[in-house]
Amino acid sequence: MQNDSPTPSPSRENFSIFEFALVQLLPGPPRQSVKLVGEFPSIEDAFTVSLARARREATILTQAFAGLPATGSGEPPITILATEWGYDVRHEHQTVTRFWIHPQAGMTD
Repeated sequence: MQNDSPTPSPSRENFSIFEFALVQLLPGPPRQSVKLVGEFPSIEDAFTVSLARARREATILTQAFAGLPATGSGEPPITILATEWGYDVRHEHQTVTRFWIHPQAGMTD
């Protein structure tokens, strides 16, 4: 028996990058902010852009924290942690900015 129905095209995945960050609201404690950075056709593109954004954020934070006293732990005050979902920018051991890559089903051709 032959099936005459067309074979569905495989769906393409897009990869969105979201930036989660702590934002200081005066007066009051920091609050989480979420913003869409962009959408990319490949996971490689998404990770490349995420790493570039994380490096830029780490540079800005390093300059901002340069005047603060050292913690004495010997670790740099700002680090980038690679995760399976993107990159975290940390101040000491606290994540202050996260670039999270989220796969989404794209349109079929």
